[in-house]
Order: sequence, then structure tokens, then C-alpha cells
Amino acid sequence: HMKNSFKNFILAIFFFILFFGLVGCDFAKIKYNVKIINEYNIKEEFLEGHRIRNAYYMDPVTGEYILGDKNLPEEYEVLIRTEEEFQKIFSGQSNINFNKEVLVVYVYNSIYDREKIITDVEIDEGELSIEFKSKNKYGVGDASLPLQRIVVFKMKIGNFYSVDIDED
Repeated sequence: HMKNSFKNFILAIFFFILFFGLVGCDFAKIKYNVKIINEYNIKEEFLEGHRIRNAYYMDPVTGEYILGDKNLPEEYEVLIRTEEEFQKIFSGQSNINFNKEVLVVYVYNSIYDREKIITDVEIDEGELSIEFKSKNKYGVGDASLPLQRIVVFKMKIGNFYSVDIDED
């Protein structure tokens, strides 16, 4: 009996650690229900007003790609809390319930324009951190010049005051 109860105790601890290890990693992700939105139309004025350094832009006169101004920011994270804010960035209706959800538009540069996946979501002292990466593709030459890219995240309203987004 002593051996069996000890074995059961060790087994219970193992499952406890396994369960909370798995749940603990994605607690913020589950809590804030963070998703990547792929269906949207961003206004050209927003893109022009949020240019970034280390990205190439097409010169409207020559049609050639030129490197963006080195004094520009490296990235932008824009938190959208209202339909009015949504309309400044996107064309069309939002289909977002801003009483329950917010959007974050992340503008950055990348050599890839691939489908994105969320790899980590955490909250620390009022800052919601989201990490994502581009899905891997093999045998496909789809890299380009570093260009301005956009990722739109949708999440539940929560007790966070700022959002930090990083590409893995």
C-alpha cells in the first residue's frame, strides 16, 4: 500500500506540473483571446503616415524602390478602441464590438509576406506582450526587399495599458 500511494502521489504531482505548465504558458493568450485578423483594407494615407526605417518604398516618379528615411521609427503599434479610430485607418465597417474588443495594428518591416502565427502572449505590469512569426515555407524563393508590413491583432479588452509586439 505504501508503494502504491507513493507512486500515485508522484504521478499526481507529474500531472499537476504538466497541466499547469501547459496552461500557464498560454494563460494570457486564452484570457485575452488574441487572434490575427487577415481580412482588412488599410487606407493608403495611414500607410504613408506610418512609414518606417529600414524598409523600401516605391518612388512614384521613377517607379524604383528607395530606402525609407533613417530618422523614421522602426515600428508602430496602434491601439484601436473605437469605431472612429478604426475609420481613420481602415475602409469599410469594422465588425468589431468595441465594448468588448480592441484591435492593435502593428507596422514593421520584413522580407516576408507570409501567413503569421502567434507564438506567445503575456501580460506584465499592465503591458500586453504579443510575439508572432511568419509560417515557414520551404523551397520557395519568396523573400523580397525589406518592405513595410502590417499585422492586425484582435483581442478582448483587458487590464493592460500598452501593447508590445515582437516578431520571433
